[in-house]
Amino acid sequence: PARTLKAVGGSKAAATAKVKDAADKHNTAVAGAESKAAKSQEDSLALFLEARKKQGAFKGDIKVINFDMDAPDGQPLLRGTNLQLTRGRRYGLAGRNGAGKSTLLRGIARYDLDKSFPKNVKVLLVEQEAAGDDRVPLQTLLDGDLELRLLRQEEKELQAAGEARDEVRLKAVFERLEEIGAADAEARA
Repeated sequence: PARTLKAVGGSKAAATAKVKDAADKHNTAVAGAESKAAKSQEDSLALFLEARKKQGAFKGDIKVINFDMDAPDGQPLLRGTNLQLTRGRRYGLAGRNGAGKSTLLRGIARYDLDKSFPKNVKVLLVEQEAAGDDRVPLQTLLDGDLELRLLRQEEKELQAAGEARDEVRLKAVFERLEEIGAADAEARA
């Protein structure tokens, strides 16, 4: 028996427009998420700088005892959890998808993990889903340090001002760059 095929859909132009519309919606969502992440990063930096000004640089180990954490949808992820991070050590997280690794790291980076987590500890987070661009991976990591990036940008602007530059501010920028170890940031990344 012969089968009759029926054409479905619309014109090629309509299909192209539909694909373009979906891509535009995706790009708008990504831009919104990036904007929200940048705002969160700026808020976290402001919180860190204020705490550092009041308390000085943090020099000890981090111990957070008996904290709870929920997923963004309210699902419990961690209950009665203890976290200890020893100064000078490097750590990695391993676990199945959806276990809460990224949520934990975001909580730490935003200083909303627990009230006992020290706010004068500098935390940097490079999202795993960062949008790709033409930067080398090292530059992506360095750009994740908002304070370093802003200070280097301000230094360039002050230097470019020539004789009209604010020498007092430039000195303050140089001092802060030295405090945060900007000279060896690439080696540490």
